[in-house]
Amino acid sequence: MRKHELNLDLVRNARLGRINKVKEALQAGADIDAIGEDGYTALMEAVLYCHEDVVEYLLANGADINLQQHLGSTVLMGAQTKSMVELLARNGADPFLLSNEQQSPFDLMLTNKVDEAACAYLNSGLPIPPIHPMTEKTIVQECDLKRWAMMHGRQAPEEMLNQFAGIKAYFETRLREEFEYFCEEISMT
Repeated sequence: MRKHELNLDLVRNARLGRINKVKEALQAGADIDAIGEDGYTALMEAVLYCHEDVVEYLLANGADINLQQHLGSTVLMGAQTKSMVELLARNGADPFLLSNEQQSPFDLMLTNKVDEAACAYLNSGLPIPPIHPMTEKTIVQECDLKRWAMMHGRQAPEEMLNQFAGIKAYFETRLREEFEYFCEEISMT
């Protein structure tokens, strides 16, 4: 089997959770950090599909936990469960790496509504990077108090509610102004 085919086989088997096939591909010479057809490494695929045994094996054998794919995604950005976030945190996943859209793993957990991972992140001891303005705007526009609380999880509840109410009012005013401007533009044409 050629190297390229071995690499694709490694990534495909990691996605499917086939630990023995992953081991075989690596023993045959596959590159542990090879990029598959979808732009992800074997480690990224194993994380996305929640195959913890494969993740542990790849990390123990030198997979780069902080490698970023072409869109800037990292394994921590793909974590969807409490146990996966904890596993990645224990193994040195960098919470400050940003996607091409300048979003952190925590931003993506919040905007993609991966609540289990976001809660695990908060409890993992990983530092919380600054929240991207678009993440905050999305959460406020959706009136999502639960994610707002996650975003500001280390403040007093009364302080959080007051901040949420103030920012929600600000965005409602802005949206109303934008809508009125849009209506004026339409009536002029």
